[in-house]
Amino acid sequence: MSDRMAALLVEHDGAQVRLEPEQVLTFGRSGDLAVDADNQHLHRVLGCFAAHEGGWFVQNLGRFTTICVVERGGAGRVDILPDEQAEIGFDAFAVTFEAGGSHYEIGAVRVGA
Repeated sequence: MSDRMAALLVEHDGAQVRLEPEQVLTFGRSGDLAVDADNQHLHRVLGCFAAHEGGWFVQNLGRFTTICVVERGGAGRVDILPDEQAEIGFDAFAVTFEAGGSHYEIGAVRVGA
């Protein structure tokens, strides 16, 4: 087993980004991962994926929107309120949120190590 932390493969609407532990990926209307540039109800930058001390975190950078992290193929769920973050222990998960009546989902899976 390697001491190297696994990368995170993030996917939304056909776009995939491989995120290494030293990288941060923001998401929102105009984040690094642009979710819906036309939805004025969606924060410009709603959240981010980042690694810290060996774990992957999702941080909610928004002011009004709750982010939900749901384990793929399992029953795990984490709700992240505005200005909070949570370490995500799931190997495969989806980040979901709503803005202006639209529902969004970003998939993520740990890859390699």
